[in-house]
Amino acid sequence: WAAGVRTHGGKPDTRVFKKLCSNFKLEAYLGNQVFVDHLDKVNPVDGAVLVDHDHLKDHKVFVTLTCTICYGCRTWI
Repeated sequence: WAAGVRTHGGKPDTRVFKKLCSNFKLEAYLGNQVFVDHLDKVNPVDGAVLVDHDHLKDHKVFVTLTCTICYGCRTWI
């Protein structure tokens, strides 16, 4: 994944987290890498999936997002 939001000269620089399939036919883009569970709600997942049209043909695409849960220490972020 790419780097997150950074500031350059005081202005925020928004980065997009990108994952590319090994055959280059499918790309996933996420606007955030960390999602917080607030117990009553979870931060929304904002992203897009880009599929090579010739590879897709008349098929549907379903996305499964797998998350890792981390409690306590935030040094891994």
